[in-house]
Amino acid sequence: MADAKAAKGNGASTGREIAPLKRTGATWRLHEHANNEYRAFVDKSVELEDLKDQRFWSVVAQGLEPYDRIYVVREDRAYWVELLVLDAGPGFAQVLELRRAAPLPEIASKNLDDLPAGVFIEKDPRTQRFLAKRKNPAGDVVTLNGDGDLSYFAAKTSALNHASMRG
Repeated sequence: MADAKAAKGNGASTGREIAPLKRTGATWRLHEHANNEYRAFVDKSVELEDLKDQRFWSVVAQGLEPYDRIYVVREDRAYWVELLVLDAGPGFAQVLELRRAAPLPEIASKNLDDLPAGVFIEKDPRTQRFLAKRKNPAGDVVTLNGDGDLSYFAAKTSALNHASMRG
């Protein structure tokens, strides 16, 4: 009785009754069991406006549901965006931008010289990916991370975790 009275009292200022939210599966669910969060790491050809175009999401849209969130980071750190999926279906997704940070600040560790001797990171001008390289004792340069990584930090991590770098 007290709950019903409290609910009535809450609506007094608006002149209408307020019904409390019921704890049913359809209205009250733990977020982890109801919605998904995705991260999309996109190349530098993707502009912010592209994210709002329903066709941009056509390949991944089938797995999206309303109220899912997508966090998008452009590889050159030009922006980070949080999107809310409003609607999705085969070949399309409608999203709403919730927040953005643009541009992202430089990575502090990028400027630190903490790589072992003979190891260096360079950006491939063709692919724009970061390559971790090591000069071996014979003077040959060997790439440690295959086709490269999307960020300087990832390439640095690849270099430090490479089997040739372990004692």
